[in-house]
Amino acid sequence: MRKLWWLLLAAPMLWYACTQANAEHQQEQVLHASGKMPGTIAIKQTPNISTIHTPKGFQRTPLVGHSFGSWLRQLPLRSNNTVYLFNGKPKPYQWLHHAVLDIPIGKEDLLQCADAIMYCRAAYLYNSKSKQRISFTDNKGKVYSCPTTATQQQFQQFLRKVYSYCNSASLARQMKPVKYAQLQPGDVLLRGGFPGHGVLIVDMCQNARGEKLYLLAQGFMPAQDIHVLKNLEDKTISPWYRLDTTASTIQTPQYLFYSTEVYRFY
Repeated sequence: MRKLWWLLLAAPMLWYACTQANAEHQQEQVLHASGKMPGTIAIKQTPNISTIHTPKGFQRTPLVGHSFGSWLRQLPLRSNNTVYLFNGKPKPYQWLHHAVLDIPIGKEDLLQCADAIMYCRAAYLYNSKSKQRISFTDNKGKVYSCPTTATQQQFQQFLRKVYSYCNSASLARQMKPVKYAQLQPGDVLLRGGFPGHGVLIVDMCQNARGEKLYLLAQGFMPAQDIHVLKNLEDKTISPWYRLDTTASTIQTPQYLFYSTEVYRFY
């Protein structure tokens, strides 16, 4: 997949109330460009993933404050619920998604399925001041590690290399397989291939009986807004998916995964 660095210019955690003046907005962009991004715990913008309603009787799963799952739960949602392609045209089949993440993707065919997953993981670690943990491996086994002293611009240049040489196949080799029954926010349903596909578990909830549900978000080809998927197989709980440990497959609107295709970042 062909990528450029500039789609990382706006990390999803740097958003403030839309009523703020334009001058303040410009100042926020300057802070972001310098790498001075706020911590995820302080994010208060709504709507975000955490404001998507859970089905009756279900409560969100408690998460560690600085975990990847907690960060994903704070990703902002766009008020315009249209998924746009990189060229500004609406994506076909708009009825397949529930919400759109408020993350600019740029005007090139860059941010596709595995890239959206790598973007979220890298942005989380960068924002958490854990640059030493940012690394991806290509299909030949070469490791691309983010310099611990990387500025925002250097971070973007690093990710340009990652997006150029890493994909769903290499990501599957890099991540740790886990059992479907152990699914947690931040895990990935992933089939490595040429092409393959991957979707990210961005939230979970459960009821008093211990039944669990989860939300899925994806990027897709051609490059398009990252979006939260509907559950067309069970509209009574959509957009949530039921964690049925007896199931052998998970049917998403545009892809069928096997329950053995669950991965976790180390």
